[in-house]
Amino acid sequence: MSRKTVDPAEVARMNLAGRMHPSQRWKVLGGLFWLSVLVFCFAAAELTQIDYAAGGTGYAVLAGLFMVAALAYCAWRLLVLLKGAVVTFTGFTHDIGYGPKPPTPYPILLHATKSQGGHPLHRMTYDGRNIQIDSRWHAMFRPEHVNTIVLTPNGRTVINVIPS
Repeated sequence: MSRKTVDPAEVARMNLAGRMHPSQRWKVLGGLFWLSVLVFCFAAAELTQIDYAAGGTGYAVLAGLFMVAALAYCAWRLLVLLKGAVVTFTGFTHDIGYGPKPPTPYPILLHATKSQGGHPLHRMTYDGRNIQIDSRWHAMFRPEHVNTIVLTPNGRTVINVIPS
């Protein structure tokens, strides 16, 4: 089975139009979504195995709560996916690396810290929000230029970076 290559210009065109490209769906349905699906399935299986006559009502309530929480999270992520809408934020990007934050605010500010193991953690500050980004997103930015970031509607998940 061969993977189809996706034209980055087509993805950028759809993102700038406010829509999510079909190849970006996996970014919305991340690991936590699939973990929630597993929790839902295990809780449903537990409900079928509980011996209610032996006082298993407490376990049933707990399993039901887990099912409701997992179902709510999955429904929320699927709603984001079905709407297919994205939020874009365009601004001048400044990368300070490991240095101190500058006194003048920038529309998009990239900065990094070291984890306890010495690995770099990349962060991005935009529009007053501070989120952690993956190193591959950090590499896509063109510092000291105008960049457009494409995010999910809640503004916490980066879907694309479009250098201008």
